[in-house]
Amino acid sequence: MVTKNNKKSATPRCHNWGLIVYSESAPENWRDILKEEGVPFAYILHDKDTKIDENGEVVLKKPHYHIILKYRNQKSYQQMMVLTGRLRAPNPMRIESLVGYARDFLHLDEESKYQFKYRISEVHVFRGFDFQDLVKPNKTELHDILRDIRSIIRNEGITEIKVLYDYLDEINHDYSRVLDSKCYPIDRYISSSRHKPKSNPKDVTPQLKEEIPTSSNMIPNACSLKKSRQIEESKAFALSQLTEEDYFDLYEVPYFNYSC
Repeated sequence: MVTKNNKKSATPRCHNWGLIVYSESAPENWRDILKEEGVPFAYILHDKDTKIDENGEVVLKKPHYHIILKYRNQKSYQQMMVLTGRLRAPNPMRIESLVGYARDFLHLDEESKYQFKYRISEVHVFRGFDFQDLVKPNKTELHDILRDIRSIIRNEGITEIKVLYDYLDEINHDYSRVLDSKCYPIDRYISSSRHKPKSNPKDVTPQLKEEIPTSSNMIPNACSLKKSRQIEESKAFALSQLTEEDYFDLYEVPYFNYSC
């Protein structure tokens, strides 16, 4: 009984399985064999993978397909061995993390310069397998992509969101997909760039400071008050020395001599 339990635990059942199929050994109808499983699946051809051979040279690996199958009911290792036998493929692999395995499809986390980065457009999906959701960018990757998009907007002089969509649809589907989810902030960035002020606020500040009186200019000191009183007294004395006719001539007022 104990042996039976140990044997059972040694081969746990699983919903998600990974396969590798080599182009040179797979039957011609290997895709049809996968479709017969009746479950969502995805595959990608790796024909640009490299390795270091015994002579220290970089050489291409044999072309092969990576496959993910998602079963509604758990499958045992023995059941999956039947499938790999029909595909003439190596032993199946239990997938502990769908996200991690999907990222391996594209070598997203490979830091080696010898590993080719595959594109999501190279992945083939069947029966509703949502591969794009598995490889959506994390927070760090999303931040970097948004920075790149803003750089494209500045460098290309893009002033309309439609132009940006058309541009990204042509050059990078991954960026276009990010734009779908972050359209509003990017559109706001484009709008603010389109309507940015023509002058720099720093150029306006000195002029404003000159026009606005400071507190020291608004409050007269004792010396300025004394000087102002002296000027007013001088004006009053000068006016007192004028005749009536001189006064009207000074201020250009018509003079009428009522003594006649």
